[in-house]
Amino acid sequence: MLKPYKQRVESTYEFIKSMIEITEEEEEEEEGDRITQIRNEQTKTLSAGETYPLDWTIDTTQFSTLKFKGFEGEMIPSEITSSDRLKYDRSKPFTKDVIYQNYFTPTTEVIIPNAYIIPQGWHNVMELLELNTVEFTQIKKDTILNVESYKIAGYDTRISAYKGHYSHFNTKIITSEETLHFKKVDYIIKTDQQAMRYLLETLEPTAQDSIFN
Repeated sequence: MLKPYKQRVESTYEFIKSMIEITEEEEEEEEGDRITQIRNEQTKTLSAGETYPLDWTIDTTQFSTLKFKGFEGEMIPSEITSSDRLKYDRSKPFTKDVIYQNYFTPTTEVIIPNAYIIPQGWHNVMELLELNTVEFTQIKKDTILNVESYKIAGYDTRISAYKGHYSHFNTKIITSEETLHFKKVDYIIKTDQQAMRYLLETLEPTAQDSIFN
């Protein structure tokens, strides 16, 4: 169940504020430097030609154990509906070990391309990339290039909206080598940059959070 909107905004705000304090306060400077170092190192672990996982499944052979803190509950009659409802007794807290399955194995992978080419008319896509500080160049003149091309072979769509979106899923693509004509000022976006993971997660059509999906 989602919490009221006001609480969700306030909790997100406080979380962001705490993260800023951790990375900027003088006594936490070493921690901020460490976060920056880890992030910079991670961007160097991916390169064109390697595989990148787009979807995962739970690895049931491994798990972690967490200390779960809760309150004992009981079913009581509802004063509104007369049906039973769950009530937690805050005077009866407990702690118990619970299994947390936080290990995953990839089910869908893609080979990282050297670059993506986006037609100049795809303004909504380019606006999103610019907001996420993606680096790109534009073709200087009409050009013919040999590329790997995607065509959507099929997909399913949610029957009800989630946060205003009817997202696609089970997206299938057909990949082919083609010689295509690209226009002057079409966009070339190389993957060897800080935003590589963002590019893969948004421009690969089969990715769960891709712009297509």
